[in-house]
Amino acid sequence: MLEKSKIQILLILSFSIVLFLVGCVDTSVNPIPDSFNFRSQVKVVNLAGQSATIDLINKSGDKTSFGTVAFGAESQGGFKDIPAGSKTLMFNSESYKVTTETDRKIRLFVMGATSSERHVVKLTERYIFQTKNSPNNEDLYPKDSAVVAFINGSFDASIDGLHATANGIDTTITFASSVAPGKGMGGIQLKAADYTIGLMIGDSTYTSFPAKLGSQNRYTAVAYDSTNNLKGNIFLDD
Repeated sequence: MLEKSKIQILLILSFSIVLFLVGCVDTSVNPIPDSFNFRSQVKVVNLAGQSATIDLINKSGDKTSFGTVAFGAESQGGFKDIPAGSKTLMFNSESYKVTTETDRKIRLFVMGATSSERHVVKLTERYIFQTKNSPNNEDLYPKDSAVVAFINGSFDASIDGLHATANGIDTTITFASSVAPGKGMGGIQLKAADYTIGLMIGDSTYTSFPAKLGSQNRYTAVAYDSTNNLKGNIFLDD
């Protein structure tokens, strides 16, 4: 009988504690939303041999238009804020599968001289919430310097380095190994200045392009076209 009484007492106490906890629920907490709005920020660069109308279409059929983008150029305007997730990139009538990740700032590079060679290379630049005004992101935005990523969008040239010159500055950046078409390098830091940047194959500079690099700014430089007609450009990320 003693054991039965203990069990009854424990049941009564447990029921009382449950009622107490229910009474302590904080009803001021915001309710869990029915759905989440995951976002990406995206720009498109056309390194694919011809001018093209470029769109991104998500699974529901909603379309984000980037307009007509010239060969060697980027889509106009700022980075577009769009839903994250799987999409189809339309390059004129050609289609390519891509994914844009949540809270990421992304460039999509369309490459390849012909439709049979064309593909999309994705460069994830940073988290959306990482800004140059935050003391936690000083490595991303060094003072008095710029950070330059490099993408090789050439059809057939491997790039061995960059030659950056400005008033009183002459910097040769030799890559540890050649950067093949469709590949890239990141995190090249240069003192802020107005440069001429050359694309190097072996020890030779094949072509040069102007690059005004501002303090605490981030950029992506590109090589594009064939070896015999090699070109370069640079785009502001932040």
